[in-house]
Amino acid sequence: MKHSILVVDDNPVNLKLVASVLSPYYKLSITDKGEATIKIAELKMPDVILLDVMMPGISGFDVCRQLRQNEKTKDILIIFLTAKTEESDISMAFDIGGADYILKPFKSKEILSRIKIQIDLKEAQYRLKKQNEEMKEIIANRDKLFYIIAHDLKSPFSGILGMTEMVSAGMDIFSKDELVEIGKSMHRSISNVYGLIENLLDWARMQKGQIEFNPKEIDIYKIVEQSISVVEQRVVQKGITISNEVSEELRINADENMFYVIIRNLIYNAVKFTAHKGEIKITANISDGKEVIISVNDTGIGISADNLGKLFKIGETVKNKGTDGEPSTGLGLLLCTEYVKTHGGRIWAESEEGKGSTFHIALPIVV
Repeated sequence: MKHSILVVDDNPVNLKLVASVLSPYYKLSITDKGEATIKIAELKMPDVILLDVMMPGISGFDVCRQLRQNEKTKDILIIFLTAKTEESDISMAFDIGGADYILKPFKSKEILSRIKIQIDLKEAQYRLKKQNEEMKEIIANRDKLFYIIAHDLKSPFSGILGMTEMVSAGMDIFSKDELVEIGKSMHRSISNVYGLIENLLDWARMQKGQIEFNPKEIDIYKIVEQSISVVEQRVVQKGITISNEVSEELRINADENMFYVIIRNLIYNAVKFTAHKGEIKITANISDGKEVIISVNDTGIGISADNLGKLFKIGETVKNKGTDGEPSTGLGLLLCTEYVKTHGGRIWAESEEGKGSTFHIALPIVV
């Protein structure tokens, strides 16, 4: 796509000459009146304004000042093209916001080269600014995430320390059944911490680009079974009914490790937010013959409409504890989101408070 240039000069000969040089390379607008420049600039928002200084009515310097004071046009590149050679004029041009100052009579190669340099420089500055803003956002989100993780690690560790302190103070004061319950409670806390650390390590590796993407034909049913086995103890403790309704014949193209992390986290979240005696169902269906939609449905506590829009964003915080007080940082869903995007897939959720949630991922089917 051609960059656009607005040429401003009251001399028809100069306009024609400049147009002949620039038209093969740029999209041009032309005016011979300084007063019209502001309106044209606001309307067309050119990339560059090539501006003469000496014009009847309003000078090029005054035009430049007005453009710089206008919020809409203040960042447009302005290059002066003029016969005024006095040092004070050149200095003035830069002081009021000109990017360059080309003297008449100009050489075709010179004007083309200097316009290109200014456009390239501005685009480089824009990219640098954007990268800087993105980096600031990444750092801010990372710091926020680490704060949340540190906070949620503190709670289970405090519980573990408290329980180990009680036990070390004198095991003879506890009955066998009490020690079993303490052991179960410690195991739950340690499992929560382990899961959090596991997700944190995966997320850190992903941020550093250390996770390779190796898609191949994957057995969905098998991965779901493996993921269920990881949470089996919590499922039994909560009396949850969990069913794998995925067809054993269904296959997708996916990175096995990433896909396992996705399914593991979605099932783990479902167990976390489903109350005792609840139900979890994992299904998979082919959509339009192009993708498989895998869904994890639960009868848990559900998610508010406000929090539903925050689930997959690193800068947002959804602070809901599980039905047994399990901590939740949202890091698992962030991993799922990144891994699904890596596959060129989609992830979304449907939920109603008090009735449960369904998390969906759509990934390409094996051709």
